[in-house]
Amino acid sequence: MEPEKKYIAVNFRLLLWMFVLLVFLGLTVVTAREQEWGLALGFGVFSLVALFGIVISPLYVVFTQSAVTIVYLLGTREQILWKDVKKIYSQGSWFSRGAPPAYKLVYASREKLPFLMEGEIPKTIRTRALLKKFWKREIL
Repeated sequence: MEPEKKYIAVNFRLLLWMFVLLVFLGLTVVTAREQEWGLALGFGVFSLVALFGIVISPLYVVFTQSAVTIVYLLGTREQILWKDVKKIYSQGSWFSRGAPPAYKLVYASREKLPFLMEGEIPKTIRTRALLKKFWKREIL
């Protein structure tokens, strides 16, 4: 029996978060050297926000014929079976306020049966092509 072919979509949005983190860490160091403690504290808080963004963002998404798996930085995996997915919709835009562009997968959780869960996949050209390949219904 041949194993399922896996398609991987890397989240390049993490590079943006890392750039923001480096900028705010650099500003924190420069303002601390000049003994501007208020600014150093403010930039330090912003660098913690960027670090939090890196931690909660997915590293990559693995698409197979039977499921989609979202892998996070701390090693946690969220596996969503295609048969459990109720709908997929697009949310956010780089030009609108609010969340960055992403696809939301609404699915029934096996552990919490009466509830519907939402998985979030970053919206890129690769994820769009892979969703069209594996998801036969319409993306809202």
